[in-house]
Amino acid sequence: MSNEVFRLEAYKAFITVCNDGFKYLALVNGAGAIALVTYLVSAGRDNCARSVNVSQPMSYFVAGVVLCGLAILFSYMAQIKLVQDLGNEELGNTHPVFIFLTVLLFMASLGSFAIACVSAVRVL
Repeated sequence: MSNEVFRLEAYKAFITVCNDGFKYLALVNGAGAIALVTYLVSAGRDNCARSVNVSQPMSYFVAGVVLCGLAILFSYMAQIKLVQDLGNEELGNTHPVFIFLTVLLFMASLGSFAIACVSAVRVL
């Protein structure tokens, strides 16, 4: 296998892993929010719901979904900049900035999920 073919296949695998990561973050944050609402509805129906303020954990779950969406947006912007950088050597490499922001937003979304889980356990 030539070096160019190997690089292309490694790049395709990297894109697949990144897409799976974005799907994971959207799924866990969205599912966390849905689970929280389902618990509250169920507890309210059984009349065992006490006065519970779930605005903080719900805010973190929603923030996790929003941060994941922004990470996806920046990953597409990184791809666009990469294509532009390859076509025009005079611009320099601007795509690493977007890759860094994508990773930062991805980690923030994961952190938001963790904080949401901890705060939901404390509230409930």
